[in-house]
Amino acid sequence: MKFYDKKDIFFNVQPNTKFMSENFLIKYELTIYYILTFVCMGVGALISFIFQIEGFSVNNFDVVALILWIFMVFSPTYSAILLTGINHGKDGLKELLSGYFKLKVSWKWWFGALALLLAPFLVCLIIALVSGGYTLPVEFTVSLLLVSIVFYFFSGPIAEEAGWRGFALPRMLKKRNATTATLIQGVIWIFWHVPLVIVPASSQATALWPVYATLVLLSNIILNWLYINSKGSLAVTILAHFCFNFGSTLIVTLLSLVPYMTFSIVGSVLGVFYLLVIYIFFSAKTYEPRSKQNKE
Repeated sequence: MKFYDKKDIFFNVQPNTKFMSENFLIKYELTIYYILTFVCMGVGALISFIFQIEGFSVNNFDVVALILWIFMVFSPTYSAILLTGINHGKDGLKELLSGYFKLKVSWKWWFGALALLLAPFLVCLIIALVSGGYTLPVEFTVSLLLVSIVFYFFSGPIAEEAGWRGFALPRMLKKRNATTATLIQGVIWIFWHVPLVIVPASSQATALWPVYATLVLLSNIILNWLYINSKGSLAVTILAHFCFNFGSTLIVTLLSLVPYMTFSIVGSVLGVFYLLVIYIFFSAKTYEPRSKQNKE
């Protein structure tokens, strides 16, 4: 059994029909997956809204908020694990979860993930130093930094990547090229975040949604590109997802290097540059290097 071969990153484990008389769950497993994730997110958000339970965050460690947060934010991963276990058995689960341990990946894909944090940080640091008068905020503490790092690793990266990348993307690539699958998945991912608007004190409740939606779509393109070229490494996409999410918190909130508007401009310019690199040097249909395809 091999997760990745020269042409595909399709899910290769055979269906488990031991408990099924028909192949309904196999045939519609991607649709069922999306329904499960949306239902969990929507129900959790509705409960938060009705009972005015603030979203779990670095500033809110309420136990009930934590339970709701796990129920909502982790829905892509546990939905993927549930359906994989039912449809593909132990071999399927082993293949799905193996992505977490694919660490032997070329340095350039690790760098591609880290660049999502390093590039805006360095640019904003230069802006802060050149403008003069920068001092570290008095509110900044090492403990706050560490807590934020742990929170942002789980809130999104670890909570979602096995679902969006490990489960959904390979199945979408069976019928669509990389760019088409990525754009469809990006739109779905945007709408999956929408219920968070009604969760008290959530970042989505106060977000400027045209900008937020654009960022989600942008990050989805980059994450899918990294996933395909790292041959299905969830470790790489988890790092990239973390860097993307944590960047604004580190630069704007924790270190106060630049105002949020400046960070948004810097991030937008760097994001466009990142996309140009992807679509100039890599095929839009496969996300594989053009040089590799030319040789083949």
